[in-house]
Amino acid sequence: MTGGAATLLLVTAAGIVAGLCFGLTGPLSNVVRAKLGPMESAFLLHFVGTVVTLVPLLLFSRAGAAQLHTLPWYTYTAGMLGVLAILMLIYMIPRIGIAPTMALVTGVQLLTAAVLDHYGALGVEARLLTLDRVAGFVLVLGGFALLVRR
Repeated sequence: MTGGAATLLLVTAAGIVAGLCFGLTGPLSNVVRAKLGPMESAFLLHFVGTVVTLVPLLLFSRAGAAQLHTLPWYTYTAGMLGVLAILMLIYMIPRIGIAPTMALVTGVQLLTAAVLDHYGALGVEARLLTLDRVAGFVLVLGGFALLVRR
């Protein structure tokens, strides 16, 4: 297997794992919401995430806290956006179901990613928005429309 093929295989596997994680995070948070409430669910998710990342951070991080001041201010909004995203999933899932929720969220994620790619925003390499990519978004959003139909 060539280096490019091996990299593609690893990236694909990582994407599958991430997709499974994202696909399960909302429903699991919704279970906690049903027992405790939405804010408690969002807190628990992020608290556990903090605990899980703290040990490797302390053991393996080379950058250290001394480098925090070098980050652009807007990078700190990622945590807030994560909490907001979980709260929105918790709100949506009991109202429209898991599949329609994830279809809409995925469609908007793809559109956001395409815009960021197109302009090379937030440090990513610019990749132009093509008609093929636009057609892909239309298909995803069409899938959402089919999923919410009763």
